[in-house]
Amino acid sequence: MLQDYYPILNNRPYQIDVIEKIIKDIADNKRYILVDSPTGSGKTLISLIVADLLSKKDKITHIGVRTTEEIKRFLEDSEKLNIYLKIFPNKKKTCPLFINSNLSGEEIICSDCIYKKALYETDILYDLLKRYNYDFKKLTKMEAIKIDKKDFPKCIYQSFKKIDSNIYISTYPYIFNQYLNEILSLDGDPDFLIMDEAHNLLTTILNPYSLSIKRYIEKSFKIRGEQNLLFQDLIKEFEMIKESLNISDEDYYNLRDNLVQFSDQFLSYIENIFIKKFNTEDINIIKSRINSNIKEIYIDKKDLNEIFDLNRYLFDNLSFYWETYKRYISKNNLQLPKKKWNINKFIKLYTYLSDKNIFWIMNSFKLEGYITKFEEIIKSFDNYKSIILMSGSNFSKDNFSKLYKVDPNIIDYIKVNVNFGKKEYDLIYNFSSRFSLRNDKRNIENLISDIKLISENFDKYQLYMFPSYSFMLNIYNKLDIKDIIFLDDGEKSLNKILKTDKKIVFTYSRSRYIEGIQLVKNNRSLLKVIVIVGKPYPPPPNASILINKIIKDNNIDYRDLSEILKDINIKQVIGRAIRYPEDTVKIFFIDDRYRKMEMKRYI
Repeated sequence: MLQDYYPILNNRPYQIDVIEKIIKDIADNKRYILVDSPTGSGKTLISLIVADLLSKKDKITHIGVRTTEEIKRFLEDSEKLNIYLKIFPNKKKTCPLFINSNLSGEEIICSDCIYKKALYETDILYDLLKRYNYDFKKLTKMEAIKIDKKDFPKCIYQSFKKIDSNIYISTYPYIFNQYLNEILSLDGDPDFLIMDEAHNLLTTILNPYSLSIKRYIEKSFKIRGEQNLLFQDLIKEFEMIKESLNISDEDYYNLRDNLVQFSDQFLSYIENIFIKKFNTEDINIIKSRINSNIKEIYIDKKDLNEIFDLNRYLFDNLSFYWETYKRYISKNNLQLPKKKWNINKFIKLYTYLSDKNIFWIMNSFKLEGYITKFEEIIKSFDNYKSIILMSGSNFSKDNFSKLYKVDPNIIDYIKVNVNFGKKEYDLIYNFSSRFSLRNDKRNIENLISDIKLISENFDKYQLYMFPSYSFMLNIYNKLDIKDIIFLDDGEKSLNKILKTDKKIVFTYSRSRYIEGIQLVKNNRSLLKVIVIVGKPYPPPPNASILINKIIKDNNIDYRDLSEILKDINIKQVIGRAIRYPEDTVKIFFIDDRYRKMEMKRYI
């Protein structure tokens, strides 16, 4: 009996059934096991017990989560089960030398660091993390202070890797980034993968590269030479590197001239994209049009590649100096100065442009690269025997098979029929989010009236999800209650929401806030109202270069993709309010296309 080994299962017997079904599917060589389980139903415990059962058979299970912060849930539950985890956390959050950087895991080099062998004993590490509420960053800052005081700090990252366990847990990059996946496999190739919040296969996983150039366009438009802000940012960073590595003046001035040339060419290229798109050289008009109606703009990779090819000498040298500088930081026990680096962003762009599978667009003021072929994402699973995809907003068996071109015979779908929290809903039919009606005056007036009515009659916190950022901004600008609204502008960090005293939160479908908001206190959600404005379909193919490319590359029907994305977004936003069994929420669906029969999917 499973509950004899795991007494915690006595509280929720349905979890036993789910665990047994997963183990049977693995024995039956099912390649993909889709577990659709609502928020609060114990997906973390289920994952850990499945992994522990497989560990007892000398099998290694890799659990992938979205962020380092979500690892804490697994740490908390692992203590309840008395099992240890081998964790591969975000290096930036667990390395005192690089804690203030914007580097990614593959950029931080451990080989030259003297602290990599200074390890915590497992129990001490767990006790310390528990004291800090499993906050990796707080513990890392404590180690960073030791460096300043010339004490001998310990390495959190390597300490976790040295734990003797057949259960690995990491963030998504260790699944989808080849370099990080190879590091994880050095300790033994995992047999099985459990992917938490697996709906992210259709959301965050597609976008491996993003570079914001908003500051340079808004504040340095048409400014060239040493006065342009991009050059000024890059040369300040290179001067820090020069001082540390004693680069000769001749090499410095040579690269300085190259940096001026590259900065001018790159900014001219980006500016000309906007000028051509909006048929104006007036930066204020360009800003206004982007802010009022954000449009994706196709990027010809050949043209962008030409700029980097012309500056190959510059980037080969920058790459060398950048890698040498990071090794210098590690060898000399120094902390990386400056919180935000730009050199690494452009070196990564230089590297990513050679990847034939990445499709490039301008999205607002961001240069973004996307993996549009689903088969390339699925290839990341090739080395695992079985993949358990867990989510409260999961794919159906048919949808997963259609999207990823997987034989349905190697897929199983497990639906956990447990309802947590109390959900009440209302349908409001006087508004439509159809593209053809989004500028209709009466339609918009009805929506504004609905928003004001809801805001006046319910307490905080209220979370409103709009079908797109541009539509949300359009409505926000027409409201006279801005003083009570926290606006997700795509730039604000997730923790800002925890400090707000605003009554209302405005966000939009497929934003980080739909996945990341957790307004909780004393084991209760603070969100009282969810307002879903319109049907959160993605833009149609004729309005979105990216969606059009995804549909063509994967030979799928837009209607299939849009229904899947709509359901994921609605389930996710409702999940922001239902975090615990006793939570209650009032949900408003505002669109004339909603029907009562649909509600069973969400309620």
